[in-house]
Amino acid sequence: MAQAGNFPFCTIEANEGKVFVPDDRLLQLQKLSNSDVAVPTTMNFVDIAGLVQGAHEGAGLGNTFLQDIRNCDAIVQVVRCFDNEKVLHVVEEELDSSRDAAIINSELAFADLLTVERRIQRLEKASRAQSKADKSASAVELETLKKLKAHLEEEKPARGLELSITESESLELLRHTLITDKPIIYCANVEDTTDPDTLKHIAALNKYIQEYEGLPDVQAIPVAAQLEFEVKEMEVPEEEQEEFFGDGATRGLESMIQASYTALDLITYYTTGPKISQAWTISKGITAPKAGRAIHNDFERLFIRADVAHFDEVIAAGGWNEAKSTGIVKTVGKEYVVADGDVMIYHTSK
Repeated sequence: MAQAGNFPFCTIEANEGKVFVPDDRLLQLQKLSNSDVAVPTTMNFVDIAGLVQGAHEGAGLGNTFLQDIRNCDAIVQVVRCFDNEKVLHVVEEELDSSRDAAIINSELAFADLLTVERRIQRLEKASRAQSKADKSASAVELETLKKLKAHLEEEKPARGLELSITESESLELLRHTLITDKPIIYCANVEDTTDPDTLKHIAALNKYIQEYEGLPDVQAIPVAAQLEFEVKEMEVPEEEQEEFFGDGATRGLESMIQASYTALDLITYYTTGPKISQAWTISKGITAPKAGRAIHNDFERLFIRADVAHFDEVIAAGGWNEAKSTGIVKTVGKEYVVADGDVMIYHTSK
């Protein structure tokens, strides 16, 4: 279990946890198919310590933490939004949620700026020895990098920079190293969502987020993390847990999973039968053969066809066999784009 302590940099190494994704649809399929087991899909969360000002230059073990962030697909920024004298702030005396979020975002932008500057230097050096054709190919990337550099110098995230298709493609090799190009989810860590001071901190944080991200409707997700931990430790029955949470405080894990699916454009499809019903996570918009790789890499290469019906149709029919006998199940080929909630059976050449 990760150490949690009331002192700066309690977390030295990143703590990674794999969690099962709660899924009522999967349980319904298991019941209909009378499956021996139901296997939910999983999601990995990596917990790192908070960054401090100067992290991009190594302050507070910043370089290590920044690399951990680069290895992730999305960022969940947890911002403290409660007053408690017993809980120390890492570097400041007073709580200011918007200031804390701004420090983090500035450090991430500065880290990306260093990455972009190094890439520009390498391209400019290489261009002196390139042929005319190679110079033309790298010119688009160089100009796009300079555009991105100016954007980052204003402490704005790379994900907010408007680029043409050509410009975006020119950054493909660098994109996985750009931290501020990753989707971000803001989480407001609260103690009590009815406390006036807490509400002020959340409001200030939301105002900052909307201005920084340029998205007028974006909101931080309020999560009572300590309360959830205590409820779990006390083993409070599920039906009695609601009275512990105020209006607006969502369950941390479930809300983070839902937000992560949205941010990363993920969907879930299912396989079901008498032995096992299982959920599979894939990217939105991919075809049936590529979606099959979630089950096994060979499914894409050996794909012949798939039988498909949507979850709602299977439930309404009373099960997969019933849906098939009434003509609801359809056979699809390589061009079929899998939808969230599809129930599928794959047919391969081996």
